[in-house]
Amino acid sequence: MLAKQEDSKKLMYYLQSSAKTVDLYLRSVHEVSLGLLSNKAIATVLRPNDMLTLEHRVQMSDISEMIAKSKNIIAEFTENIFLYVDHERIYTVGGVDDFSLFFEKFYVHQEYPVDFWKGLLDRRESFEILPPTPVSVNGQGKGKVIPFITKSYVNSHDAVVATNLSESNLLKLFTENTIFRESDFFVIDENRQLMLSSNSELIGEHSFRQLDLAFDNHEKNYREIRLSDKKYLLAYVNSERYGWKYYSLTPLSALNQESRSTFQFIVAISVTFLILGVVFSFIFSIKIYNPIRKISEIVNGFEELDESVPYKNDFEYIGKNIQQMHDKSTQIKKHSMQISREFLDYTFYDVFTGRPVEPDTLNILNNILKNEWLFSGNRYVCLNVWFQFSEAFYEEVQDTDRLIILSKLKNVVSALSREDTRAYVQEYNDLLFVCVVNMDEDNEKAALDNIIQNIYATFSFDFKYCRISIGSGRTCTELSDLRHSFNEAMTALQRRNAQEKFQVIHADATKVENSFLYSSLEENQLIHAINSGDLNAVTDNVRLIMEKNQKNNASYQAMNGLYNEMIRTGYKLMTVKGMHYEHISMEAKTFHTSPDKLVIRNEEQYEKLMAFYAQIIEAEKDRSHNLSSIVITTMDYIQTHLEHDLYLEKISEQMGISTKYLSKIFKEQTGNNLTDYISLLRISKAKQLLIESDFSINEVAEKVGIFNRTTFLRTFKKYEGVSPLEFKKLNEQKKDKTSPRTEKGSDG
Repeated sequence: MLAKQEDSKKLMYYLQSSAKTVDLYLRSVHEVSLGLLSNKAIATVLRPNDMLTLEHRVQMSDISEMIAKSKNIIAEFTENIFLYVDHERIYTVGGVDDFSLFFEKFYVHQEYPVDFWKGLLDRRESFEILPPTPVSVNGQGKGKVIPFITKSYVNSHDAVVATNLSESNLLKLFTENTIFRESDFFVIDENRQLMLSSNSELIGEHSFRQLDLAFDNHEKNYREIRLSDKKYLLAYVNSERYGWKYYSLTPLSALNQESRSTFQFIVAISVTFLILGVVFSFIFSIKIYNPIRKISEIVNGFEELDESVPYKNDFEYIGKNIQQMHDKSTQIKKHSMQISREFLDYTFYDVFTGRPVEPDTLNILNNILKNEWLFSGNRYVCLNVWFQFSEAFYEEVQDTDRLIILSKLKNVVSALSREDTRAYVQEYNDLLFVCVVNMDEDNEKAALDNIIQNIYATFSFDFKYCRISIGSGRTCTELSDLRHSFNEAMTALQRRNAQEKFQVIHADATKVENSFLYSSLEENQLIHAINSGDLNAVTDNVRLIMEKNQKNNASYQAMNGLYNEMIRTGYKLMTVKGMHYEHISMEAKTFHTSPDKLVIRNEEQYEKLMAFYAQIIEAEKDRSHNLSSIVITTMDYIQTHLEHDLYLEKISEQMGISTKYLSKIFKEQTGNNLTDYISLLRISKAKQLLIESDFSINEVAEKVGIFNRTTFLRTFKKYEGVSPLEFKKLNEQKKDKTSPRTEKGSDG
């Protein structure tokens, strides 16, 4: 009886150990999937197929590379990983495949047809674990897999990561980690679906219910149970994280046999040891046992060691191989730390720029900060440190020394920040370092003062070569609220005294307005100035708008929001004029396609805006010389009659030329089809009405000359990637969340 209790406890111990390992692996899969969706390289490229630009298509290989890296992290139990954001393409380790062909031919899930995978994009669950299904690759069966589905929002679209877990590899965790080879194992999820089974014939529907009800009124996690007229010892472990229930069934006959075998084994071992003792005593009396040779054999059994390393004797051989093992362990630890730092940098960047971050990702971030960076409590603040090097630095300091200084600057700031408190330092931009400081409530001021004093003491003798400005945000109690502290710290930096060698600006001492002023009237005046080709008038308009916002104490993110909105004004004008991206420089394209590429100085915003508008004016002059009067008249007619029913035959009749000739010269001189140009203008005007008016969808459609609701919805989604209603909601959310565009007229 006592032996049976001991065996029961051992069974429970091994079952708990295996269950914890499975839970840990499922968590790793979940975290890796979330990390993949939040990866900067993937977020830059991933979007539906009809929204991919040529630049995005060139970078699509980055997605497969990141999938391969993610798979390597969880390769032990993973059969495959794939990622998709629409019903046309699917991204795998091997590259990009057609969505339908992949699920119908290349990688077939028997229980989940292609329509099931399409439907996942419309589900609300952020993650789910599906029951196992047989899979076949190119027609050949590959056993069963358990699909682990993770969803997230990337570039305003739902994206799905599916990780197929090998059922056989998961079962090995149980079958190879038990003291009885007769034991069978079963795993049931919270929906009472069988996820893992080492003996599918043993567990039927009746047995299924017996397992489910076996421990309802039972205090212990193991008990005897009868199945199919045979007695078993049933052990049970419940996973609270994923709701899985783990069961092991061991025949009682195996336990009884084990008890008898144990006694016989002890007797046999005792006799054997007695005989061996006599034999070894005789052997050792003749030849002393050589431990050096045995250690050498053990070391020799390790793989991936460089056997070409020279050695003089066995001592040196053992020492050098142990050193190799230590070096490899250190290398693996550094690699793991690097992955952790990259995750922190990417996640903090999303938080600072106001991008949505999943709660699970924030939990992972919080755990890494607590476990690896020793954060405690929930009080955080952003301390932004900005270095500006003088001409003397570049003239008097040798280039090799300059490179060393610039490359090590982040390490210096990090060491100074962590000398007396807990902090994580990210290099947000060149020479701009964001210190996320974790403080105790009773010494907030002292913690910040210590960091500032450390920086001053270290660089006080180098002010000939650099100026240091430090902006301090307000304290927040949630990691997600660090975007406010970051915005306040950046706003403080914008209000620095440019002549000071070292200065600290606290957000508490400044007034912050988180919205910008840019009315429709001001936008129309700016467009009119650009259309007139008068660069001085454009300069005056831009200056007035920016100065008005500065006087209104607009925050850093508000000024960047204003800057991005004025960039969009330029592109809106280009669309109306039928101009192309090739009419402007690559630098201006970068500012438009990357609206979160924030700048620190207001003057820098002004300079970039003026350069952009100057290019539009110059490009329009060049283009106007190349446009015939017919094309110009056609464009004017379309803009004037946009709300009417426009088609090629009607326009050509108004111009007094044939439809074929009008279509040909318009395409040659503008680069656009006439119908595409009309659609672009209509959608541009529709977007303006959706943002600035309370018209219904039908009213907006009629005001832009599209009298069929279905046609309007289809055309809008073709050019914008979302429906008109979704576009309106997204803009309203953006106004509420970051920098709402304030309509106040030209006088502010």
